[in-house]
Amino acid sequence: MKWNIWKWIAAMPARNAVIAAVLLVPIAIFFTLKLRFSYDYADFFPTNDPDLEFYFEFREQFEPDDNFLLIGCRPSGGVYQSDFLTRLDSVTRYCQSLPAVERAISITNFQYAVKSPFGFMDFPALHVDDPTRYAADSVRISQDERLHGKLISTDGSTVIVLLKTVDTLTQADAKPLIDAIRASMAAVQLDDYHLLGKAYFETELVRIQQKEFLLYAFLSVVLVIVVTFIMFRKVWVVVISALTVALSLLLFTGLMGALGIEQNVMSTLYPIVIIIIGISDAVHFIGKYLIELRRNSNRKIALFRTLADIGFATGLTAVTSAIGFLSMLTSNVPPIRNFGVYSALGVLVVYAVVIFIISPMLTLFRQDQLDAHTDGESPGWTKFLNNLYLTGKNRVKPIMLVTILVLFVSFYGISTISTNIHIGQGLPKNEPVTEDFYFFENHFNGFRPFEIAAQAQGNHAIDEPMVLREIEKVENKAKSYPIVNGLQSITMVYKSMHRAYNGDQIDAYTLPESDSTLLLYRKELNRYAKREMHTLISDDRKAGRMSGFVSDVGTDSIRDMQEDLDAFIKTETNPELVTFTTTGTGVIFDKNTLYLRKNIISGVLLAFLCIGLVMAYLFRDWRMVIISIIPNVIPLVVCAGIMGLLGIELDAPTSIIFGISYGIAVDDTIHFLSKFNIERQKGYSIESALQNTFTETGKAVFTMSLILFFGFMILMLSPTAATFNIGLLTGVTLFTAVWPDVFLLPLLIRKWSKLY
Repeated sequence: MKWNIWKWIAAMPARNAVIAAVLLVPIAIFFTLKLRFSYDYADFFPTNDPDLEFYFEFREQFEPDDNFLLIGCRPSGGVYQSDFLTRLDSVTRYCQSLPAVERAISITNFQYAVKSPFGFMDFPALHVDDPTRYAADSVRISQDERLHGKLISTDGSTVIVLLKTVDTLTQADAKPLIDAIRASMAAVQLDDYHLLGKAYFETELVRIQQKEFLLYAFLSVVLVIVVTFIMFRKVWVVVISALTVALSLLLFTGLMGALGIEQNVMSTLYPIVIIIIGISDAVHFIGKYLIELRRNSNRKIALFRTLADIGFATGLTAVTSAIGFLSMLTSNVPPIRNFGVYSALGVLVVYAVVIFIISPMLTLFRQDQLDAHTDGESPGWTKFLNNLYLTGKNRVKPIMLVTILVLFVSFYGISTISTNIHIGQGLPKNEPVTEDFYFFENHFNGFRPFEIAAQAQGNHAIDEPMVLREIEKVENKAKSYPIVNGLQSITMVYKSMHRAYNGDQIDAYTLPESDSTLLLYRKELNRYAKREMHTLISDDRKAGRMSGFVSDVGTDSIRDMQEDLDAFIKTETNPELVTFTTTGTGVIFDKNTLYLRKNIISGVLLAFLCIGLVMAYLFRDWRMVIISIIPNVIPLVVCAGIMGLLGIELDAPTSIIFGISYGIAVDDTIHFLSKFNIERQKGYSIESALQNTFTETGKAVFTMSLILFFGFMILMLSPTAATFNIGLLTGVTLFTAVWPDVFLLPLLIRKWSKLY
């Protein structure tokens, strides 16, 4: 006799499922507590990119461009107050003593160098202990481009303590560093300050990430309890549903912890995905079980019929949902690829829990403990579903007109989608980290890293006079862009040396015209400024760096500036002497936008292909593949249209919406078609089969859409724009999928009724 998995599960003693759950829970909790959270925006760099490879090679010659931490202060009475400057100097000196800090610089410890007969002598830019000299010092500082707009704002109202952190700074080291800085600011009673830098960003975003992970898990469970109680009106159904999602989430997080998989900024979505998929499977399964229980009071028989009827369809929806998530493998961004893989794994975990643990447990309960309508479905639902069926059958033209109108508006919205991404818009709202970002953006014109790599050609060295003058051309051109600030290069060191040789006169801060003078300065710099030189030119003297920042004006605007600069370099510099390449973390991060459209299209097409193959295998007809795909393309078009109409930028996190939406939206289509196919096999006509399908699966389609809608809407509680947008767009898209499933799918089936 052929082995039947559904008979085997239906015959399984319920106590075995209970024992399995009891054994699995503590193991899952143990490994869940081992979950580690991290955030590294470098993870969002596109892989296999030639510009990224160039950047890593360039960084090996120098140092990362993001190893800085800024402390910004804007005292109410102005910067040049003795009390404030004394406290600022105290903080600067304390930060210099921290092991994670290589160098701490502010206007209170910056030194001018002057060449004398006895060598170089240092003089303070600001005489902190002598307030009578503040007026003269402030004038001098405002005329020094090494300080003006870098350590003090152009309006003189805000100052910075710039900390250069060690290259090996880890996230574990970052929090103690931030805590030490906060303690030092509190000790000198400088309460109004702002922080900016990779260490601070990552520390704060990990904190928000951990909080959101727990919050969404809790709220999702609450949603499950409320929805299942409203639907079934039985406490035990609520318990079973809650157990389904809780066990699924625990097993998933336990598996992640056991495998040592670090949680990143995308991980906050896992509770929603797992719990929403879990409740979807549970509601479909329990609803069908109750229908069978009304027909046959024998629980084992009812369970077997439920498994035989929708066990395969539920497994198929798990596979198609997994395919939707796996379509993210086309992305160049590692966190998105990983999110797709692990979410697909989570979907399969949910299916295993429902089939092998929850379904046998159902036989523990009497019908009256689970079913509030033992005599049949609610008359209200039956009437509502019948009206929908008749509307779809009799009002074809209005339905098509509404569909065309929605598509027309959506295509218009698609034409307005922007990829001009701003870092600030992606930061969490009403959080200190975002306020700090805009503080520096407003007072210092931004701190988005920007680098230009200079590479000497042939036998030339990067610090030869001719090469230095080529570098100065590019540097001056870059400084001419309003969005570029804080730019420094090897020419800065030579200009400083020239100023030192000329009695520290402000107008002497220029690159000397004489080659012999430049060669003399090179010898002096090699002797007295090795540390400054090391950060700006490579050890082999073949490469140099121009390092600065750009404002957060959007990736498209920054790209326009880079293209204009590249055109200048091509026409105005000598490539036989030196070549220039724009690079840096900001440039690499912005390249994501160039890949997004291609990744989305290729990912969705891959999902179409894979799910189409599944449907072709299931129904053995290519026309059925088309029937299954068309209703699920419409929600994606609507989603893209909403993005454009609401002005939501298409960034890396938002791009996952399409894979999630298609993978989940197709579930209702599969349930509908599977049930329709079963009804046809029973010998019913096309219309009778459609009506029966509406009666049995219609309620599940609507209730699941509501659950999905409100489930993803939970993400709108997030202060982070990307998470908020994912919740809004995915929720609306999945709810929109009801229209084509209810009206267009039956219409397509009638169109190609000869298939049956």
